[in-house]
Amino acid sequence: MAQRKIIWTSKAQHEFANILAYFLERNQSNVYSLKLIDLVEHITKTIAKSPLVGLQNKDDLSRTFIFER
Repeated sequence: MAQRKIIWTSKAQHEFANILAYFLERNQSNVYSLKLIDLVEHITKTIAKSPLVGLQNKDDLSRTFIFER
């Protein structure tokens, strides 16, 4: 199966930026924010390669992706 392209909505981009800013302000360091970026990139690549990974939700429109790090 060909790898799919993940497209972030502007709302999702804005919310993620807010999350990163929150942790930067809270921790006074960008270390956690950088780890979070790496984690989201890893998950995004996984979903692009295998879009049916995860548990299908009742709405049939979304999936829950469980990970352990």
